[in-house]
Order: sequence, then structure tokens, then C-alpha cells
Amino acid sequence: MYKLKFLIKKIDKKLIIQLMFILIFYMIVNLIMLTIPLVYKNIIDIIQSNKLISIKNIILWASLTILCFFLKSYFEYKSSILKLKASGNVLKKLLYNILNKNFYNFNKNGTEYYSDILTTKIDSFISIFSLESMTSFISLFRLIIISIIMFNLNYIIGFSTFFIITVSFFIFKYANNYYLKNISNVEKGYMTYFDDTEDTINGKIEIINYFAFNKENKRNYTLYDKIKRKKVKILSRDFINFFMILDYSRVIYELFIFVFSLNLVINKEITIGTLIILVVYSKMISEPIMYLNSIISDIRNSFVAVDILYSETNTKSNEKIYEIKDINTISLNNISINIEDKNILNNFNMYIEKYDKLGIIAPSGSGKSTIISLIIKEIEAKLGTIYINNKNIKEISQKSILNCMTILSQDSYIFENTIYENINMGRNISKEEVLKILKKMSLEYFDLNYKLQSNGKNISGGEKSRILLARTILSKKDFIILDEPLEEVDKNTKEKILIYLKKELKDKTCIIISHNDEVINFLCSKHLYLS
Repeated sequence: MYKLKFLIKKIDKKLIIQLMFILIFYMIVNLIMLTIPLVYKNIIDIIQSNKLISIKNIILWASLTILCFFLKSYFEYKSSILKLKASGNVLKKLLYNILNKNFYNFNKNGTEYYSDILTTKIDSFISIFSLESMTSFISLFRLIIISIIMFNLNYIIGFSTFFIITVSFFIFKYANNYYLKNISNVEKGYMTYFDDTEDTINGKIEIINYFAFNKENKRNYTLYDKIKRKKVKILSRDFINFFMILDYSRVIYELFIFVFSLNLVINKEITIGTLIILVVYSKMISEPIMYLNSIISDIRNSFVAVDILYSETNTKSNEKIYEIKDINTISLNNISINIEDKNILNNFNMYIEKYDKLGIIAPSGSGKSTIISLIIKEIEAKLGTIYINNKNIKEISQKSILNCMTILSQDSYIFENTIYENINMGRNISKEEVLKILKKMSLEYFDLNYKLQSNGKNISGGEKSRILLARTILSKKDFIILDEPLEEVDKNTKEKILIYLKKELKDKTCIIISHNDEVINFLCSKHLYLS
């Protein structure tokens, strides 16, 4: 419950008050609507006794019924609006948390995991406050109220009502436990299958070269077929429990109520009005039973979402809250790191101070990009220490480190937007400045409103590198990291840009990574070679 309270605090208080107000009155309206069959009973009893019905009473009852249905519809409309606003509240705060997550954890969980949280899980959490969920709770509460009414009308019908509710809950408990116990194994099986399929896709060149397609296809299909059969078995049992057994129970109960009540009418123990109300209430009893699976499932999904959202929004960092304003020195001492059982760096040392231009020259896979990942706390070294401004990096917030530098990495991304917006990145850079930097990058032939496709699919590799470099330079930060900054740029253009960079980076601290000696020798005064 404390997790739910924590998440509720993420929603604007006014919205919470409005939601609670609507939910309370919606529940009251639903409970009032339970009395409508009693009104019909009284009307029929009056007619049966050959008495006159007051027109005023009919108008009053009709008005009350119409008002209840109107209020019910109005509250549902208002609830959907408030639910949307509440989702926006949680989404905004959760998105901020996710974007400020440690890169290593972000990559470990994957983008699909966070996409699911920002869509499905937020919606499941907010549904706790929705009238659909309240209707589920009301349906369960209504079982109790109607059972009491049934007992008052006839104790045998009351006991039969209590019996069918009890039996239904036991059926549900057994069926739900069976489903939860077995479905998790199926989900794990699907994850194994997806991993297996991903391996097949990644190794498609080898599969084609070695003519192993039939073998791979058979292996994947065998795994999928095994999972599918297991899931079909679970869903079949689920269908039998929830739809066949519960449905048969519902039909038998309704038939019993009708036949028994009809017998009471024949024996003149109850009126026709009472017969009708018993039949109506038996339907009201059976509907929640019929949808018991979906009701409990929705509630369960909501609280599963609460657990996940709580874990993502209440992530207390182990690092101290020391913030740095700028970077004067960075020191890596005796760093050793293994990634996926591969030795990347072994007893590695590096030192850079303000205004240094450090060039790291190394072939692919030698650990040059790992050094950057260590500096920005994307990964953590198991052995050795890293200091920034003579302060242990573990005591410095990752956010403040990133705020002090600009990074152009091989993973830097081109968004599906105009060239101007891709360079501007919400920083209110004037169009004149962007045009100027484009000219320096030999990209003046591009219109600022030219629409780039996702990750620059509609431009060349060299053009993409220069647009990303332009974005980096216009950050105007004092510490810049450039990882293969002029990849795929032709020789003449590269020479022109290097002259510009030499001047532009003069008063900045730089780490430049490249396998190209020409770039490093031209821009850097310090060189670091990795084998």
C-alpha cells in the first residue's frame, strides 16, 4: 500500500481530489441504481392489487432513474478526462527518471522494457482510479448487497445465492492459481525463443554460408511448437474453468431462481413483482461471477504495474550527491575491466587536465570507447579508481558529469526531424548560427527545413558525421569528447574541417578517439596508443 501512496504523490493533488470525488459519487449512483428493481416491484404489486398508481410517483421514479443514468454517463466522461491528465502527470515524471538513468542499466533492460512501462504499465496503474476498476469493486460489493436483499425476500434463495458466490470464488481461486503457476514458465519459454531467434537473425550470414537454414528452421520451430503446446494446454484449462464451469454454474443458478420463484408465485407465497425482482437480481449476481476472471485480472495487473512503476520512480542512487561545475582533471588509475568475459582494459592508466587535447589511437575492439563509458559512468570498473577533479567518480553524480561535457559517440543519433532541429536540439540556437556551422562542415547545400529520416537514412554516412559534429560544436561546452568525428568524410572536406576544428577547440579540453593517425596528429598534443 505504501508503494501506491508513493505513486499517488506523483499526481497533482487537485486531480486526485477530483478523481476521488467522482469515484465516491459514482459508487453512490450505482448503489442507488440497485434499488430501481425494488421500485418496479412496488409498481407491479400496486397494479396486481388493482390499486391506482400516483402519476406523481411514476414521474418521480422515472426522473430518478433517468437522473441516475445521466450522472453515471457524466461521471464516466469526466473520469476519462481526468484519467488522461493523471497519466500525463505520471508519464512526465517517469520519463524524466528514465532519461536520467544510468546508461548501463538502461541498455541492460532495453528500450522495449521502458516503452512498455511508459505505455502499458502507466495505463494499468492509472486504471486503479478509473471507473472501470471502480465498477469491478462495485460489482464485488454488489454481490454482498444483493445477497442480503435476497435473504430478506426468501431465505432459501438467499442461501442458494451465498452458495453460488462461494463456489464461484473457490473455482476462481483454483483456476487462478493454476494459471499463474504455469503461465510464468510459458513466458520464460517465449523469452528463450526470442533470444534463440535473435541469435539466428544475427548469424544469418553464417547460416547462409554453411547451408544451415533447414537445421536452424527446425530448431526454432521445435522450440516454438513446444511452447505453443504448453500455452494451448493452459489456455484450454483456463477456458474450461472460467467460461464453461462458471458459465454452467451461472445458468443453473438463474434457472433455479426462476423455477423456485415461479413455484412460490403459484403457491401465492410471493407476488409477481417479487418474482421479477428475484430474476433481475439473479442476473445482477451472475454477471460479476461470469466476468470474475477479467475483474480480478484487471485488479492484479494494476498492482503489478504499481510494483514496477514504484521500482522505477523510487530508485535511490548509491552515489553521493556531489555535483561538479566543470572538469579540470580526469585520472584513470590501474583500471582493469572485463565485458562478457573478454579482457578490454588491463591495468590501464590515463591522465588529462584542462585545455589538453588527448588523442586515443586504437583499432576497433581495443577498448577506446570503453574509456569514454567509464568516464561518463556508463559502466563501472571492477578494479582501479577514477578521479575527476581529484574526487572519486563514485561520489560524483552522473548527471553533473554529463552536464560538463559534450559527447559525439558512434551511437549519436539523428532524429526524424529537420536539419535545423537536429542541430538545435531545443537550445534556441539561431538559424544564422546553424547556417554558419553548416558552411564550416561543407553542408551549405542543405536547406534548414530538410527533413531527415530516422538515424539519417536518407543522407550519406559522411553527411551524418558532419551534422552530428555540428551539433556537438554548437554545445559550446569546455569539455568535448569526439569518437571517430569524421568517419566516412572525403579527404578534401576532412582537411577543411580539421583546420576549422583546430581553431574552434583551441580553448577547450578534448578527448578525440580515432583509428586515423591524420586526425589525431593534427588536432592533439597528447597521444595514447591502445593495442
